[in-house]
Amino acid sequence: MDGAQPSERLALVGMACQVPGAPDVKSFWRMLLAEETAFGQIPPQRWDHALFFDPDGKAPNTAYTDVMAAMSDIERFDPLRFGISPRQAEVMDPQHRLLLTTVREALEDAGFDERSLAGRPVGVYVGVSTSDFRELITAPLRGVQLGSGAFGAKAQDDLRALTSSVPPARAFTMPGFLLNMAAATISRSFNLRGPSMAVDAACASSLVALHNAVLALRAGQCEVAIVAGVHVNLLPDSLVLFSKIGAVSKSGVCAPFDENADGFVLGEGVGAVVLTKEAFLPEQGEVHAWLRGVGCNNDGAGAGPMEPQAAGQRAAIEFALADSGVRAQDVDYIEAHGTATSVGDAAEVESLSASLPHRGALARYLGSAKANVGHAMSAAGVIGLIKAALVLRNGVVPPQPNVRAERSALRLGERGFAIARQSVPLPEVDRPHVAGVSAFGFGGTNVHVVLEAARPEQTARPCTSRVIPVRGANAGEIEFRCRRLLADIDASPDLDLDRVANTLVRREDRGVELLIVAGSTMELHERLRVALAQFDSANTAEPASAAGRIPAQISEDVWYRAAKPGAPKPKLCFLFAGQGSQTVRELAVLRALEPDVDQAVRRLAAASESPGLLDVMYPAERTPETARALASTDRCQPALLVTQLAMAGLLASVGVVPDVVLGHSVGEFAAAVAAGVLAPEAAVAFAARRGEAIAQADIPPGGMIACRADEATVRSIIADVPSAWVANLNAPDQTVVSGSSAGLAAAAEKLAAADVAVKALDVSHAFHSPLIEGANAQIAAWVETLRLADPRTAFVSCIDARPYRDAQDVRDVWRRHALAPVRFAEALDRARGGGQPEDMVFVQIGSGRALLQLARAAGVEPDRLLATGDTGPDHGRVLNRLRAQLRSLGFPVSLASSTDSSGALLSAPPAPAKPLWPVKQRRGGPDGATRRPAPAAQAPSAAAIPLSAPQQKEGPLVQEIVALWREQTALLEKMLGGQAASPDRTADLAQKAPVRPEPKPEEQARSALVRPEPSAAANGAQTLAEIARVGSYDVANLKPEQSLIGDLGFDSLMLAELFNSLKKSRPELSLHDLEARELTVARVVALAAGQAAAPATAAPEPPAAPAPSAAAPVARERGGRGLPRMAGARRAAAGPRGGRGREPLLHPARARR
Repeated sequence: MDGAQPSERLALVGMACQVPGAPDVKSFWRMLLAEETAFGQIPPQRWDHALFFDPDGKAPNTAYTDVMAAMSDIERFDPLRFGISPRQAEVMDPQHRLLLTTVREALEDAGFDERSLAGRPVGVYVGVSTSDFRELITAPLRGVQLGSGAFGAKAQDDLRALTSSVPPARAFTMPGFLLNMAAATISRSFNLRGPSMAVDAACASSLVALHNAVLALRAGQCEVAIVAGVHVNLLPDSLVLFSKIGAVSKSGVCAPFDENADGFVLGEGVGAVVLTKEAFLPEQGEVHAWLRGVGCNNDGAGAGPMEPQAAGQRAAIEFALADSGVRAQDVDYIEAHGTATSVGDAAEVESLSASLPHRGALARYLGSAKANVGHAMSAAGVIGLIKAALVLRNGVVPPQPNVRAERSALRLGERGFAIARQSVPLPEVDRPHVAGVSAFGFGGTNVHVVLEAARPEQTARPCTSRVIPVRGANAGEIEFRCRRLLADIDASPDLDLDRVANTLVRREDRGVELLIVAGSTMELHERLRVALAQFDSANTAEPASAAGRIPAQISEDVWYRAAKPGAPKPKLCFLFAGQGSQTVRELAVLRALEPDVDQAVRRLAAASESPGLLDVMYPAERTPETARALASTDRCQPALLVTQLAMAGLLASVGVVPDVVLGHSVGEFAAAVAAGVLAPEAAVAFAARRGEAIAQADIPPGGMIACRADEATVRSIIADVPSAWVANLNAPDQTVVSGSSAGLAAAAEKLAAADVAVKALDVSHAFHSPLIEGANAQIAAWVETLRLADPRTAFVSCIDARPYRDAQDVRDVWRRHALAPVRFAEALDRARGGGQPEDMVFVQIGSGRALLQLARAAGVEPDRLLATGDTGPDHGRVLNRLRAQLRSLGFPVSLASSTDSSGALLSAPPAPAKPLWPVKQRRGGPDGATRRPAPAAQAPSAAAIPLSAPQQKEGPLVQEIVALWREQTALLEKMLGGQAASPDRTADLAQKAPVRPEPKPEEQARSALVRPEPSAAANGAQTLAEIARVGSYDVANLKPEQSLIGDLGFDSLMLAELFNSLKKSRPELSLHDLEARELTVARVVALAAGQAAAPATAAPEPPAAPAPSAAAPVARERGGRGLPRMAGARRAAAGPRGGRGREPLLHPARARR
């Protein structure tokens, strides 16, 4: 592209939004294409607009319109997902809550794992101008002032009763509505350490926030930046005030640039985008668009603070173009501010025409999302940015609704602008398309952003199938999301399978997952129906326990993984077969599908220094002759390691790394590589030299036979047969004999006479017998030259049937490896844990299932035996089934694509089902009249003040708790820890828990000395119920290691309420011994049980409290499965399987997430 490019381009990698009529980006784009609008009557849940509506607009404090664009379900929020207590969430501005949810979706869309960003310099920039919630939540304070006559005459009625449904101020009330907390809450919830700020520039707020983010990214102040904007209308104030200046539409329609435009429709919304430098692009993310430039300024002195100035807007546009290096004539689309006011539209078109030259026949399109979703104020800029990115991503300009006739005074056609009346493709050009986005705020702040289309590399899709994950927190969510995905496919049957997979792979793993292997979108559709039939069957049989009865494998291509807190994950053992398991053209299919596999095969074959090895491994076709050529020992042994190591490397690249490795005969050398003992190239070279030594030595002709009998039986039968030896002990009933040709013939005859089944093996020599002595001296010499390392993974010797201790131990055994018998059955038993077998999954690396069959004979369950073998054209599907099955068993297998990461527009995850709203709304009646509250003399009911603070005076106990709270909150940082689920509501145990009556004074005096002790289980249950009641939690969500302050969000008043409740049964309860300790759920339970509470004053030592019973495990401190968790409990996600730091098996390694 011509022109200077002084500034670094930035990648827009993630985006999410919720706007009126569209809960996610996909729905927003569909809405735009369908030319839909979201204008309608003001929802009665917001306010009774009959009180503020005057069609003429002449009455004081009224609006002349009753139309607005409103979002639905803004009260729904999952606080536990963000480590926020439900009680704290109730006094959070819905704008903050919407931001948290939308930012999480944007990060997910970007392909960023939240845990990977924790503690990193990630900036947060939020455009937000107002907080109706602040006005609403502080209404009781105004009520007191109004009632006292602070603003006029005293009220005759008690106005406080009018606000009785609003909870009183709490410790979390102020941060719940402060504008700066819109950004700070995001930084704290995700533990982001970059700059964090809220920006108020009126209608330009979110693009000014973006301007700040761009400056910070380019200056290196952050690696990633989250830019968001939000606006929610909870009160009639904005509509009334905009009516007074004539800015909102009387007709109830927003029609920018139309002849009949009469203003905007008040809207709302939330949007978030994720920006980063090219150096920090998420590995599996997708660049939606490149941000090339941005310009920001102010009009300075002008006619009035709300009158736009074309000169200032033009300067911002030209600055953005200069910053981008993009030529003005190359701008193909403009997402305009487009307020549909006569002055605003005229100034904007004038500034655009002065900045962007006419392009002749090449159309330049103009549009505004306000025509669909109204004016979202501080969120309008980011919503327009997302629309522009979608235009570039799809190459389509959606139609502009409500345009009957373009406003003639604007001279759009004459100035080179067009408004799409139907969906039209962007013009065909030989460069990436370019779009500009404008936002102008009251007070004269102007911002313009230049975006450039990201051209995805057009690569042919080689893979035959993909693993499609559908993720959620429970079976209900999985079922819901499956139905949403089915609907997406039904609506767009041409969805690309790879793009669908890439989008779903980026979504957060919350512990429950449906895994589908499919080769096409229609096949995915069919598999989804199979899965849903299983869910329907489970729900019909017994809905309450459906999740527990969905099998791990639903069909050949569908698996299900359910979250099982506390359940240990199986261990993983790789099995490497020996000579005889090789096949001609092994991995040929995968070499074509996976470039890394092809490179590994070529690199390792070259390391063998065996000329023509690849030609022998990959002849044009499989024939008996090519099979015999590969069976030659000098070819077979290096070829076996080449394919085994390439396969192991492929598995390692997707996170499949073993806990234990075991090889059979020559397979032990491949196992050594997986254990970190030997470099891959060195192992192949050693196998080649070993094979050559055997092939070239003067070894008598011989072979091997497999016998269906145990070792003792075989030894007794062949005891007097010369030149025949037991060579392999594969299973209790399978023994292999090696020997000379004559010796084997004699042994076979005697074994047959004893009714022992015998089968000759297809091998070239009498391996693992004294006949190999002629080659062993040379082999042992090669062993001495190997650079061996101590095992980094458990490595069991197939010769000595025990784990290797160190490198010298390996060297000592390998000196006699070719001569000694293979004791595979014993080695397998040791790998499983000996006398107490561990839960272990076995994967045979390479062709065949011979070793898996031996493991099955040893008692391993079939679902724990997995093969990787080459099965022809379906090898890609076989491996994807392996990946899906391993994930279903709990292994962290990556499902990401190794080539293209472009995603599809799919429905966003569903909103949580629980609404949280601090105010008990009084809705208008059928006639629209507001129902008045009860008389002032009548005290409000408890139900009308949900979760209000206790009506108690703060005594020494509260002061002590406040001091403790301040000390702890100075040290602790509340943040998300782990993947919190939102479990279904259980019975309210707080209501069922026994409550002790208040003891009389004389009983209190005696209680410390004489009191019947309740059982630990009952005491623990009651304490948990109290913690749940005070914090508005389900008891099921409480974990012993959770901090009341850091994890559960308790403030001083909540702590006071809890301890006052507990003191009813434990009057001696004190906090003096907690000042330097973590106040966890387990600690509180222990205190309430009298197990850890120190006496407040000197007193005789009380009898020792009984030890906690087995029925009360909650009193134990346990490690890190609590949800939500402390910041200190979070650990950075390690590499696959804990990141052992071994050298990758594929070089250069492609680390797939």
